[in-house]
Amino acid sequence: MAVRELSGVTKHHGARSVLRGVDLAVQDGESVGILGSNGSGKSTLLRILAGVSRPSGGTVTGRPRTGYVPDRFPARQRMSARAYLRHLGRIGGLSTAEASARADRWLERFALAGGPGTPLRELSKGNAQKVGLAQALLCEPELLVLDEPWSGLDPDAHTVLTEVIREVSAAGAVVVFTDHRPEVVHALATRSHRLADGRLELLDPARRAGSPITTVGARTGGGRVRAGILAARGDPAGLRGARGGFAGAGGQPMIPLVRYQLAVLGHSQRYLPPVLLYVGLLAIFYSNNDGPALPGFAVTAAGLLILAGWLTIALVDVEDAVQRTVTQTHVGSTTRMLLGTVLAVLLCSVGLALLTVAWAEISYGLGYSPSDLGVRLLAHVVCASFGIAVALPCSGLVVRRIGYTVIAAAALFAIALLAKWVPLAFPLLQALSSGAVSAALLIRSALVAAGILIASTLLVTTWYVRRS
Repeated sequence: MAVRELSGVTKHHGARSVLRGVDLAVQDGESVGILGSNGSGKSTLLRILAGVSRPSGGTVTGRPRTGYVPDRFPARQRMSARAYLRHLGRIGGLSTAEASARADRWLERFALAGGPGTPLRELSKGNAQKVGLAQALLCEPELLVLDEPWSGLDPDAHTVLTEVIREVSAAGAVVVFTDHRPEVVHALATRSHRLADGRLELLDPARRAGSPITTVGARTGGGRVRAGILAARGDPAGLRGARGGFAGAGGQPMIPLVRYQLAVLGHSQRYLPPVLLYVGLLAIFYSNNDGPALPGFAVTAAGLLILAGWLTIALVDVEDAVQRTVTQTHVGSTTRMLLGTVLAVLLCSVGLALLTVAWAEISYGLGYSPSDLGVRLLAHVVCASFGIAVALPCSGLVVRRIGYTVIAAAALFAIALLAKWVPLAFPLLQALSSGAVSAALLIRSALVAAGILIASTLLVTTWYVRRS
């Protein structure tokens, strides 16, 4: 049975046909090499095979646990290589200790310059590629997809990668890789193809070369080697079974993904401008008790709506398109990725809402009952939900240019805050300003916010998937 199968797959970019009727089925233990010139569509084919791009036509079947290395692994984040891999390992179901141990072993094997504690943004192209290889191998993929994986690597890392490809296929997984050098493809692949003019052609059977590989482990009923490896170097990278499996297929909890999103946002420091502005707003309205706090609650709720939208756009755009596809292979789907973003921003919003209510109560000493404070807290969170829902369609997933993002977000924020004919935040803000927030209005606003947030997430997901 094929681990992954493409049948009659086509892919169009505008009027240009990149893939035309591609058929490809990969089996357990195979190492499949794909040759092709620059611009032939190799990367597009591998993105579809890895499940991070949708074909324009044809069918794709099979949902293996997948590791994917793009032709250019981006390294823009401030977090260290170890921290990055640890987050991805937890998303894939590993414990923190196991994820850290595997990350260190892989980075040691590939000889990452500077060690695991080196920030990603300080890595050279070749060392960034080593981190890219490590993340793909971290959770023992059943399908390993490598796009020009030797690009930028030093000679020693070339040798290590060759060994790893042989070890992974000998362990029963599938390796699909591209290269423009026929001698490399024929030396490693059990089956070779050439992609030209959008069509995949099977070449003569390739010979399998290299040093003997010793496999350790029991075979399952389907003939696959279950979790055990390896080769001439013993167990150099810890490709033992990943506890809990793939995030997408195994239904892993969202907590590791939310933690990763918060870490990405924190390291990017893109949260600082909106949070500092919001704290300044609190200081203006709640610095003394000379006036009533009631209008201030309406202003800070409106401010939190804008802040939540700002954080949403910042968090979605902090990863570029290539790194987003890498994260997607660990998460399992675009919907789960967006849900992680929404939950991370909501968590930040809840913290700021708590700060707002506590600051107002301490400054004014109004003696609100717990229920009154809860109503005002929930009202701020509801407004934040409106902000997230409005911001998602303005993010880089839909709007490619930052200038258009700013214009679209400003327009939608204005509608959400001020338009009386749209039942979004305006009725709730008006009630907060007057100090008469009824339970019915709060419940109605919460339901509307939840519905719009769900609809926005699904629409953005559909748009992004169709365009990818």
